[in-house]
Amino acid sequence: MKKNFAYGMFTALACVGLLLPSCRTKTVYAPYPNYTNAPQAQMPHNDKVEEELDDCEKESLQMEGDLLRAYGSAIDYDRDFARQSAVANARAQMASDIQALVTNVFKNYRATTTKNNVSTSEADRQQDIISIAEEVISRTTITCSKRYRLSDGRYECAVCVSMVQSASEDIEKAVLSEDAKLGVRFDAEQFRKSYQEELERYRQQKQSQL
Repeated sequence: MKKNFAYGMFTALACVGLLLPSCRTKTVYAPYPNYTNAPQAQMPHNDKVEEELDDCEKESLQMEGDLLRAYGSAIDYDRDFARQSAVANARAQMASDIQALVTNVFKNYRATTTKNNVSTSEADRQQDIISIAEEVISRTTITCSKRYRLSDGRYECAVCVSMVQSASEDIEKAVLSEDAKLGVRFDAEQFRKSYQEELERYRQQKQSQL
């Protein structure tokens, strides 16, 4: 009798032991959110109107030969100050464009014209580039000017400035000067090639903005 009782207890405990794992609390993972069918926040209706370039900006993107153009605009309550600021902004853009163009012409030309790995001071070249930009800016003229009166009483002015003389001679003089310092012969053909290639790259960049 005792033997049967002990055997029954053992069997019962064994069953409980087998059942216990299935009674443990399972880890519940947070589901990944699904926004596919989620309601969208209500946004106010906005009419969409294609923005067009004004006449002066369009003109600034169309080069005539190798004469660069630049655009500038400004807004102010003072009409004259707005125009002066627009002109200053356009000339600043012109100076930036000229410096980038001349820098690239130098790099392209110098890549094929060197002597025994001799190089000039980077500071000297940068000063030459700044001087060229200043000279070019002094010879710019305003080719387009627009003025608008805004509803809040301010004035918006837009201008296009253009070079009146090619910068090729100024750049060539700077290259000649650097060649003399390096002790190399000026390569006129390579200079013209570098200049034209960079002009074309600049022209294409402008055209892409139209």
